[in-house]
Amino acid sequence: MSGGPQTAPAQPNGGDHGGFLRRFIRLAGPFFVSDEKWMARGLAIGVVGLSLLQIAVQISLNLWNKSFFDALEAKDWSAFIATMWLFALLASASMGIAVYQVYLKQLLQLRWRRWLTSRLVEGWLENGHHYQVNFIGAGVENPDQRIAENAHFATDMAVEFTLGILNAVLTLVSFLGILWTLSGVLHFVIGSTTLEIPGFMVGAALLYASIGTSITYYVGRPMITANVLQNKAEADYRFALMRLRENSEGVALIRGEEDERKGLAGFFAAVYGATKYLMRTQRRLMWLTSAYGMVGMVYPTLVASPLYFAGTMTLGGLMQTGAAFGQVQTGLNWFVDNFPRLAEWRSHITRVLEFEQALHTKGEARLEKNTAVLIRAARRLGLPIVATEQYPKGLGHIVTGLRELLDEPMEKMEFSCGASKPIARRIVTSGRKQVIVAGMEAHVCVFQTVRDLLRGEFAVFVVEDAVLSRTEANRQVGLRLCEKAGAILTSTETVLFDLLSVAGTPEFKELAPLIK
Repeated sequence: MSGGPQTAPAQPNGGDHGGFLRRFIRLAGPFFVSDEKWMARGLAIGVVGLSLLQIAVQISLNLWNKSFFDALEAKDWSAFIATMWLFALLASASMGIAVYQVYLKQLLQLRWRRWLTSRLVEGWLENGHHYQVNFIGAGVENPDQRIAENAHFATDMAVEFTLGILNAVLTLVSFLGILWTLSGVLHFVIGSTTLEIPGFMVGAALLYASIGTSITYYVGRPMITANVLQNKAEADYRFALMRLRENSEGVALIRGEEDERKGLAGFFAAVYGATKYLMRTQRRLMWLTSAYGMVGMVYPTLVASPLYFAGTMTLGGLMQTGAAFGQVQTGLNWFVDNFPRLAEWRSHITRVLEFEQALHTKGEARLEKNTAVLIRAARRLGLPIVATEQYPKGLGHIVTGLRELLDEPMEKMEFSCGASKPIARRIVTSGRKQVIVAGMEAHVCVFQTVRDLLRGEFAVFVVEDAVLSRTEANRQVGLRLCEKAGAILTSTETVLFDLLSVAGTPEFKELAPLIK
């Protein structure tokens, strides 16, 4: 028996903020280097370009704002008409840009969703994974919802938020300079001392946004967990309804309606409880955002009013300053305004990543399970076991679940067990001429071990469902090479019953349940 699944050195926790974002980028980011890369990049560039144009229009509207109110204050009819014509031009440009920006954004979202959905479906259906994920454990329930709904919102909201952050940053950068210039210098007298505060409106905006962002994060943090729980409860309830519909004939025949009613009531109770919890977190955050928004309506005018009443700022200047302050606040308040949706987005990403991780770990779970069956069978039947570890200091040790079943594994640097003299000696001195092989890296360690054993005139059986490579393609290559070299490909169940040979024995009764 060669090798065994090994654990890699500890990795950072994928549950932290940076970890889950990096995992999502690794999952969905390849869209921009896939076969659709040129269309994906073109759409992304188009959307960003239109965002820049929209910000340019907003800057022009801010400048228009001063001219418009100054014309009203001066009661200048011709200037007023000129500003209205300019407004019509800017408004038309803004509407056209907005329409095509939304269209290109939706097209990018749709194509990204199609690519990610195709990738998840292919992984789900590959080699019976749709069946195997049912045995992995928690975190992979309702794959239908994860593919159809969670992947949809994960990609859609990723585009929305990326553009939102970009727009917020560009708006902030663009209007900070305008706000600084419009603020002028605020003279503040304390006793006989006069303080001068240049660009005071910028400081006021930063202070207001910093306070709002900090409190929002503290108050709204529980919404992340609440959204995940609500998502799961809804999916479980929908699955229970689907299961009843698919098995309605059986339920009717056994008169099981009452049991089904109780079961559905229990699932909906979970939905009700999760939704109530989410509502409570939203209510707490709503108090904050409502107060923040109401104060924000008068805050810029209140802060700038000393300059206006001192006669150093016109009405148009006051309105322009208020508008510029509003744009700066929009940029600074992006986190505050979008925190509830960010929490929802994270819940969708979490469910997609759980599913994606399950698709990539199912082979390891199957390998560990089947290898454990082979070890227990060998122990019960008195067969020798040779367990090896490839460079454990760098690659990690055999997983704990298997290590507990084994004696001390033999370390090796050679890829082939046959190339390691201590291991080869151990195999030869076992007195056996038939070797059952299981372990990691079918195309490297397993194949080279099999090849050397065959050269030593051993009969070699490679347990197909107890060998693995990091990719399915390499695993298939390894199996084909082993078979071509002369090994017999078999399965855990085949090996177990071949070793038992007779039903009804104490060994059979003990070992047969292991393959269920």
